Amino acid sequence: MAYAAVGSAFIEHAVTGVICGVASDDLNWVVQEVRFDGQLETVRYGQCNHPNLGLLKWAIWELLDGTLDDFQADVGPHKLVMDFALEQI
Repeated sequence: MAYAAVGSAFIEHAVTGVICGVASDDLNWVVQEVRFDGQLETVRYGQCNHPNLGLLKWAIWELLDGTLDDFQADVGPHKLVMDFALEQI
């Protein structure tokens, strides 16, 4: 099993307070296998360059047996109000 981000994430701009939505389909996803703490994991990296928020990044970490290990967002100085949902694919 693998996981994918679905739906939309909503982010509050650090200066203006305006909330912007980002659809999971707007991200460019890359899949890599990495070794972390001696264990091989699959990582799905997604990012987009939003016109008002700048570079936004997500990472989905999965163990080789398909277990979800971690889900991280980096929205820079802004505030993540609501994150994507995760779905098994």
